[in-house]
Amino acid sequence: MSSLCHRPHWSIHSRCWLTLATGALLIADPVLAAEVYVQPLASVEAQTSSNVQLDTDPTQVEQVDGYFADAAMVIGVATPESDTTVRPRLRYRYYPDRSDLDKLEAFLDLTTRHDTQRGHFTMFGRYEHRDEVQAERSAAEFNDITPPSPTTPESGHARVGATRDLVLLLPTYLYDVTQRVGIGASATLQAADYSPDDPSSHVDFRYYEGKGFARWSLTQRSDVSVGGFGSKYSATNYDSDTTSYGISTDIETNWSQILDSALRLSYQHSDIQRTEPTVFEDSTNGWSAILETTYKGQLSRLQTSLGRSITPSGGGGLYNSDNVRMQYEYDLTERLEFTTAARYLHNHALSKDIGNNDREYTRAELGLKWKFAPTWYLEAGYEYTWQKYKLDPSSAEDNSFAIRFGYEGLPRQR
Repeated sequence: MSSLCHRPHWSIHSRCWLTLATGALLIADPVLAAEVYVQPLASVEAQTSSNVQLDTDPTQVEQVDGYFADAAMVIGVATPESDTTVRPRLRYRYYPDRSDLDKLEAFLDLTTRHDTQRGHFTMFGRYEHRDEVQAERSAAEFNDITPPSPTTPESGHARVGATRDLVLLLPTYLYDVTQRVGIGASATLQAADYSPDDPSSHVDFRYYEGKGFARWSLTQRSDVSVGGFGSKYSATNYDSDTTSYGISTDIETNWSQILDSALRLSYQHSDIQRTEPTVFEDSTNGWSAILETTYKGQLSRLQTSLGRSITPSGGGGLYNSDNVRMQYEYDLTERLEFTTAARYLHNHALSKDIGNNDREYTRAELGLKWKFAPTWYLEAGYEYTWQKYKLDPSSAEDNSFAIRFGYEGLPRQR
């Protein structure tokens, strides 16, 4: 394993991280007495986009047509004490008139849970090797394998032919001291590598955060946790570090069998030191407050997230991210599903030296999915994207229409 993963600056090539995720799957769940399930997924798609690069210069805006092939597989292993799901995925983008936009993308999602009599371990992870034109657009829809990411590393700047490799791991361990009191620890580990990188808006970085906390069950439906944390952001292609520490409080409430919510609050102090490309030092305080809600009814599903977070970014440091995100799904019939998702974010730098990447961003999505057979479907969709930088008087927008034909294997029967 060490020889396979060794690189001078914690490289995140797909071969290494696919190996790590496969190892996590095997460690988390013993094969004996385990339920193993597999769900294959595949689709082909035709799409037309009015401004795929989100250019602000009208003379550079170009209508582009593309054809995409997508293949994935949901692999799960479950025992009475544990549950692990892994989803590897490949996506190829082909543009007949713009070969410079052609790209093979790779993804890997991981979620695992393991319980003992008093201990509870969970970990969520994601790996992406993506075309930068797509990777720098923050998604509106939520990931159906892993929970919402606590970070939004996108700077919004997209270069044709460039790529971004991103790794995110979120492990948590909770130990039940009594039936109502527990203590635990959690971490956020993130790495981003851009090819090529640059010192302004595509900065390779590593971000680490560790937190210790105590948790109380206020009622059978509500928990509160209080903790302290420390974090470090490091740019890897020049000397720039941000060290932070603070306190946090989470309140999680299960209102009913179909509705739950979580309120996450934190306050932190950050010290910023930079020697390249210019010398800069600063200290600042910041806060975050995120409200997450999930509703799962018989015919409809709603997921929302709104508030402010402090996030690492490819823009060269930490940013305040004001974010509103919503996804709503409704089953019109047994075979026809309507989906809409929307997102607005406003990112502004924690320190003035990287304020050139401050931006506003909006994305809205509409989709109609018809299952004409138990495992086959036809889907039509529309996406609208708008973006504006604080230092640029012009904004950019893109209208995209797509039709998709796909196959979904039968999901796990619980």
